[in-house]
Amino acid sequence: MTQPPAGEQEPPGWQVPGGDAEGAGAGWGVQEPPPQQPGWGTPPGQGQPGWGQGQPGWGQPSWGGGQQQPWTPPVQAPAGIIPLRPLGVVELLDAAFHAVRSNPRSMIGVSAAVVAVVTLLSLVPQAFVLHSLGSAALGSAAVGTELSTGEELDVVSSALEAQLFPVVLTFFAVTVLNALLIVPVSAAVLGRRTSPGEMWQRAKGRLLPAVGLALLTGLALTGVVVAVLLPGIVVLVAGQTALGVLLLLAGIVAAIVLAVLLAVRWSLAAPALVLEKATVTTAMRRSWRLTGRSFWRVLGILLLTGIIVSIGQAAISFPLSALSSLPGAGQDNPYENLGTVFTQLLITGVGSIVAGAVFYPFSAASSALLYIDLRMRREGLDVRLAQAVAQGGPMR
Repeated sequence: MTQPPAGEQEPPGWQVPGGDAEGAGAGWGVQEPPPQQPGWGTPPGQGQPGWGQGQPGWGQPSWGGGQQQPWTPPVQAPAGIIPLRPLGVVELLDAAFHAVRSNPRSMIGVSAAVVAVVTLLSLVPQAFVLHSLGSAALGSAAVGTELSTGEELDVVSSALEAQLFPVVLTFFAVTVLNALLIVPVSAAVLGRRTSPGEMWQRAKGRLLPAVGLALLTGLALTGVVVAVLLPGIVVLVAGQTALGVLLLLAGIVAAIVLAVLLAVRWSLAAPALVLEKATVTTAMRRSWRLTGRSFWRVLGILLLTGIIVSIGQAAISFPLSALSSLPGAGQDNPYENLGTVFTQLLITGVGSIVAGAVFYPFSAASSALLYIDLRMRREGLDVRLAQAVAQGGPMR
């Protein structure tokens, strides 16, 4: 196990993952190691003198003769989903899937419920917009005319307005869901399952700060990108084409670099906000500090997690998206019938619900475990977790 850096103070407000401030670790204990076979000694230099001294290497049976057996030290299984030590990349990702499988009610069930609500609420405005687009196109075709520029702009405006509500709703739902899911993952590290009700009780006070954190980081990233792109845009508008293009290209490169840098350095702010009960700005500083010496490792894990999530969601959603075209098969304009539109969107939404129920928890688990891993590497959190486990048997 790692030890905290010499002379470094623990941040205020830290709680053992899965525990409360009043009684973190109460009733949790260590699993007993598997018993050794009776009658066999220990390696030389370990245990009582006189056992196995006549042979170099391994001990002898204490009761008469018999064939020698190699001695192996007892191995204690980890209490929870991870060994209490710094993790490798494969271990971390495997533990994220294990966290989802080990607590399906809280991880998959809650995620499916949230994604289903968001999908159904988003389906209604999208269906009406698609139906109106189909009706407008059908009316134009009937009279043999094309839509005027004003009518086209109205159609585009209506489509954007219809998409605005689902985007905003999804943003808030995913932010809240991520904050909720961090709680059962952190508890699973100590071998404990968290019910949906308990997850809500522990996380409900962190939901508004989590939304504030997401808004603040989003605005900060947007502000940085706009700031570095603005000079090139201004010069282009002023008529200096060559200089404007040069500044705009430099701004695009700078915007990508700065956006990636800030996104990685603030990527662990949500776990710090939930588990340490920190303020928004404190959580951002904690994330910045933890990722400071592990930027490339954190970036690699985040990219790998994103690739897994994207491939997994596409594998689930694509077949259902293909099936969604069946209700409108054979119709010249499938968007003319509102019922057909609803059916198509509902089939597509089922794919989104299933994909979100599996991969939103995996993404949240990866983030929480990466935060815990960096704390074990930087601050000796594995020692404190082992002490919490040693207070009693892990509750499953």
